[in-house]
Amino acid sequence: MAEHIVASAAERAHRRNPEVKVSTEILPEEASAALLREGNNASFLVTGSCVGLRNASSPHAPTCACTTNRSKARRRRPC
Repeated sequence: MAEHIVASAAERAHRRNPEVKVSTEILPEEASAALLREGNNASFLVTGSCVGLRNASSPHAPTCACTTNRSKARRRRPC
């Protein structure tokens, strides 16, 4: 299921701007540790929830938390 969600999100991002390089990874570990480590090598991080973002004290890359809850997404500016 996670693979399908991530692949779908990557495809949407690519359709919006084919020039932007998009890579995805599903990591079986604590979100905060993964965000901090991956942030060292990323230009921009996008996470599927705010949980990891709140726990990551200082990622080196700009980071965005996007929700899949459409009712919340309507009230917030999308990533």
